[in-house]
Amino acid sequence: GWALQSALATPLLLRLGAPAAALAWLRLPGPAAGLLVQPAVGFASDRAGRRRPFLALGAGLAALGLAAMALAEAQGSIEVAFVGLWLLDIGFNSADAAARALVADSGDAARQTQLQSVVAGALSLGQILGYSLAAFAGAGRGAGASALCAPALWAGSALTMVTLLLALVLGPRDDARRGGFESGAGTGTRDAAPLLSAEGSEASASPLPERGAPLRA
Repeated sequence: GWALQSALATPLLLRLGAPAAALAWLRLPGPAAGLLVQPAVGFASDRAGRRRPFLALGAGLAALGLAAMALAEAQGSIEVAFVGLWLLDIGFNSADAAARALVADSGDAARQTQLQSVVAGALSLGQILGYSLAAFAGAGRGAGASALCAPALWAGSALTMVTLLLALVLGPRDDARRGGFESGAGTGTRDAAPLLSAEGSEASASPLPERGAPLRA
């Protein structure tokens, strides 16, 4: 999705009549969403104790954004394309934050390198597929060649939903995170309170001698 946006958004906006001087403002949703959405999703999913609903919602919004961009080309509407860009960026940033947090919640520290490698490989594969679709759409051949953007955007939307289904079926569950959170795994604060209370009870059970009292052998 991000690869399709990076390759096709500019020629699509130019085809729809956007002035070249305004392209930087029209591409603002990307960094703005990354700055605001990812921390918000991380905080909200921490409070909710679940990641998968945020992953599903984010991927759904991203697929909807790609579809909106495809429809914008057919309708000749730059406004619809701009809304699609916002939906795409908000959706993918939400899904990315939730997916990375879900992977971090799953498995012990010894497996994190392997799990993060799988995520990095999946992202690289997505980039290859996205830029390949954009290349077949004629990206980089001028604004007029963006007439073929819609098929690539529809394909990207469909692939996003297929990837979401695979992630929900084959990916880790939120149950693992809730169990770890409730038992204190990875937090430290859940185990600290019983430890401190135990130390306190031991200290109260064996008080130090009062100041000035003679020590006995």
